[in-house]
Amino acid sequence: MKTLVLVDEDDREVGVSEVINAHRGEGKLHRAVSVLVYRLRTVPELLIQKRSREKLLWGGFWSNTVCTHPAPEEAPLAAALRRLSEELGITVGREDPVYVAPFTYHAAFSDEYSEFEYDHVFVLSWDGVPRPDPLEVSEFAWMSWSGLINDLTVRPALYTPWFSRIVNLPQLTEYFRSLPQKV
Repeated sequence: MKTLVLVDEDDREVGVSEVINAHRGEGKLHRAVSVLVYRLRTVPELLIQKRSREKLLWGGFWSNTVCTHPAPEEAPLAAALRRLSEELGITVGREDPVYVAPFTYHAAFSDEYSEFEYDHVFVLSWDGVPRPDPLEVSEFAWMSWSGLINDLTVRPALYTPWFSRIVNLPQLTEYFRSLPQKV
């Protein structure tokens, strides 16, 4: 069974849990990682994925490029790099992802399952062709930052609950606002 790291509200480790048990009921606060990959065309475009229907939580929903739980003794950056490779075939160096910010959220999926995560958010500039693992990702798309913000507002039910929280992080908004616009 896969395990993850349980944390307190300051991201201090307080134990480990099997993944399924950390998501039962109201969930147990655990460490997570989210990565947003973007490319610069005329405007920044984000690589988003539609989660495989095989996923226990929010299968069939659109979300950020990848998300995962670091294994015990695995740093958030190492987990981000591992998951980029496993889910989308994206291989980059340790120096490439930029750490944006952490945030905590809770979202009930059903009466039986929830997410309760202390999430570390990274961004990464990359302009390749993803090779998704179909057991993890059913579709992917490149979407402009403004188009994504609009779609999350108009059709929020299509997206995972943590994704809208990530996109609204002030640090992420500032990061994308600071990128050069190509003509």
